[in-house]
Amino acid sequence: MRRSALAGTLAAALAATAAHAQEPVVRGYYLNVASASGSSAYGAGGASDFQRLRLMIAPAAGPLRIDVAYEHTLLYAQNASAALGALTPGSQPSSINRLDLDWPVGINLGHDVQWRHRLDRLSATLTAGGAELRVGRQTISWANTLFLTPADPFSPFDPSDPFREYRGGVDAVRLQLFPSAFSAAEVVVRPERTPVGRTLTALARGKLSAGGWDLSAWGGALHDRAAAAAAVTRTLAGAALRGEITLRRDAGGHTITRFAVGADRRWSVLRRDLYLVPEYQHDGYGAARAGDLAAVGTSLPYRRGEMQVAGRDV
Repeated sequence: MRRSALAGTLAAALAATAAHAQEPVVRGYYLNVASASGSSAYGAGGASDFQRLRLMIAPAAGPLRIDVAYEHTLLYAQNASAALGALTPGSQPSSINRLDLDWPVGINLGHDVQWRHRLDRLSATLTAGGAELRVGRQTISWANTLFLTPADPFSPFDPSDPFREYRGGVDAVRLQLFPSAFSAAEVVVRPERTPVGRTLTALARGKLSAGGWDLSAWGGALHDRAAAAAAVTRTLAGAALRGEITLRRDAGGHTITRFAVGADRRWSVLRRDLYLVPEYQHDGYGAARAGDLAAVGTSLPYRRGEMQVAGRDV
């Protein structure tokens, strides 16, 4: 029912926008990442090549805007261990999105080639005054730190992903309010498919800037369980100091703590930008020793894509 209603709403919005908007501009890019790895304790090495062709369009009519992104991905890998996630940026389908907008192409190119196409963005946005309502597949990021981001409840990047211009989309309803130039509040409701059935994420977030401090916090239900987080950023001596912490309730009723702290600064060296970004993360879901890695790999947080790394302290 929700799926049909969402698809119908987007179809109607597309038709209305096409009837009243000017000719929209189609943008796109092509990405090719080739890699080779040696064998390790985790498996045999090999070569891989990842290709992505993406087209994007965002027609608008008055307060209504439609965002659509369609892409094809082609992955060649000599074996599964050769196709590291960091070397195939954005190729993995989101396993918990409610809408099925990711499909294999029905052409057999061999067992070592995967060809898929998908709609990575399909959303309608309505803006009125200081409010914005967006429905459909969209990008949402609540991260505060840059690479290790345990307080981002949606689609965190692989920390070693070299291509970060576009984040994977999530299916959600998002209402944002902007009471002032330095503050914002929002509510996100996201129905999900998980390995153990359907769950619901419903979170509220607020953020503000005051006296050189950037503060934010969110709370609510994350995958049907209570969760809350807070984050802070402060710039001192040209460096940004960042920190975020999230508290989660697991299936046994225990509180799981996840946090990250870091700093980043930019220098100009030989007319180039040089960044230094040290970060540390403690993840209560992670493995404290090597013998725990197998259990972490089969845990719900890992299978839902919430964990960027498998270790306890990184």
